[in-house]
Amino acid sequence: MTPTLSLSRFPTDIAFDSAVTVLAHAPGFVAIDGRGAVGRDGRFSVVAKAPTRTFRLAGGFIITDGHPTIDTPAEALARFFEETARFPYDANLPFSGGAIGFVGFEGAAALRGFEPAQGFSRLPQCQFGIYDTAFVFDHAEGTASIVVAASSEYAARRRALVLEDEVNSWRPPAGPESFDPLAAQEIRSFPDTNTLRGLAHDAHSWVRSEVLSHVHLVRHRETPADARSIVASFLQASSSGSVRALFMHEGAGFILESGEGAVRAYGDHAECTASFIGQFPSAALTGAPLDRAYTFLHRHESTHRQFYGGGFGCVEKGACSFRTTQRAEIFADGLKRTTSGVDLTASSDPAQCWVIS
Repeated sequence: MTPTLSLSRFPTDIAFDSAVTVLAHAPGFVAIDGRGAVGRDGRFSVVAKAPTRTFRLAGGFIITDGHPTIDTPAEALARFFEETARFPYDANLPFSGGAIGFVGFEGAAALRGFEPAQGFSRLPQCQFGIYDTAFVFDHAEGTASIVVAASSEYAARRRALVLEDEVNSWRPPAGPESFDPLAAQEIRSFPDTNTLRGLAHDAHSWVRSEVLSHVHLVRHRETPADARSIVASFLQASSSGSVRALFMHEGAGFILESGEGAVRAYGDHAECTASFIGQFPSAALTGAPLDRAYTFLHRHESTHRQFYGGGFGCVEKGACSFRTTQRAEIFADGLKRTTSGVDLTASSDPAQCWVIS
């Protein structure tokens, strides 16, 4: 039987920006930054790397700890979340060990039982890691700690010292790397204008007939981007009232910004999973009623929506907390992909919806 872990906290003088800069390209890196939010959401930030277990859903394939599974997405994720039962839960911390991750539009659709969109995407539509060690920054008190869930105090202290030394011993590269911005102009937008016009017209027909109350249409824009700009963009940008997150995966970076909506649930991992699957992505980002909006989008869109919507957050022992994703910025393969969208209602003019950019 796997032993239950105990929680230890070790004070440190590591700064949030330093932890992000040094660890950003480590396997499984994640940072959730609350500095732009208000209340409790704005008090804490969390940085972690090197998860002990991983879950990914991409292009219809489910990969757990590097191995494919034939379970349904919902079954596989629920089984993955079982691991969180081993971790202690501290209500005074934003995270005390367990799962941290995100789910995008296509990932949420798969978790709800819809068939995956055609086309393969190497970028995960749903990604979670199990983390037993994390930096926790308390911005209200101006303090930082390394929080470790381990089987003994000795193991916890050793792990904390290794992580602290990794950040403190880092030195910046000797010189700047060369980068050709390729004129730094737009490469493409998708769907293209004609496709988006047709989609808006059909969506408006569904809304006018009251099959839907509204539907959210999305467009993506790709521009050249230096890999170094992932961390810079995350640390420099700030939006009042929002929580922001940076997830890394095989050189790609996901910067997600929250909306006002949040999901918090309490109970065992099965209850948390059910709550999570049932509420993301939110109706505000896909359409309403939710299942009818999915039906429309999957009937009219033959390719992936890439990454948009959904949410990010954590699942711990007996609790989960997720923020709705309002804006996404993806860095991969020398490109930066930004997303934007528009809510189409009965009073909208579908002929004007193609201008979203």
